Amino acid sequence: SLAFHDANPKNANKVMLLHAASGAVRDFIQAKSRVFDVIWAPDGSKIACEINPPVPSPVLAKPISIFSPDGNAIGQIPGQGLWGVSFTGDGRALVAHNIRELFFFSLDGTVLSKTPLTAFTGQPENKFDSNDVFAPSPTAPDIFVCTKKVPGTKAFFKVTEEDNSALYLHDKRQNPAKDVRLTPENITAFDPVWSLDGKRIYFTGYPDSRVKAAFPFGIYRVNADGSGLSEIASGALPKVGRETSRP
Repeated sequence: SLAFHDANPKNANKVMLLHAASGAVRDFIQAKSRVFDVIWAPDGSKIACEINPPVPSPVLAKPISIFSPDGNAIGQIPGQGLWGVSFTGDGRALVAHNIRELFFFSLDGTVLSKTPLTAFTGQPENKFDSNDVFAPSPTAPDIFVCTKKVPGTKAFFKVTEEDNSALYLHDKRQNPAKDVRLTPENITAFDPVWSLDGKRIYFTGYPDSRVKAAFPFGIYRVNADGSGLSEIASGALPKVGRETSRP
């Protein structure tokens, strides 16, 4: 199934669900304020999203609300400047970072663990920002897909004057943990999500040849071993999910 926002900007507080088999569209949630990113649990039993508080507050204060696919509230993580939110493979916890530490939360907001990003990745602290993602595989909890800031091509730097963003597989089963780069130097990659079987990764990206385009973004797919990289659609922010409730 596909979770999406209403096309009318006035309805930014609504999220809809499209049932893939029947084509039926129904309301998922209608919040009191704007709804942001929507994240599926791998087993389809839960959906998380960020919802602006109903009263004016700092942008970093968006709580993460967790629902069943029927729209019933399950839990909430208080707003505390969290980014790169994803579920663990069993759907029992959420993973997110605050640019300094990587957190595992229970669905009621309890902190299960936290690790400095410098220790988790081996990178210096000035290499992290709110765009980074550290998402565990749905089938192998010690394997993560991560984004990293790396030097890009000369053509990329000439236009952006910034580092590029590359996709890596971070394998904590190794000692020390092993990083395998999944994207080539001429591709900018971010917003990765796993396929439900943990064999592929989908992400937003674009090649250097489109860096000046008004909308350079495409949806890419790559196998977890780094093979089979291909652009499969124009667009951004891919999400993968399985709805377990009826349409």
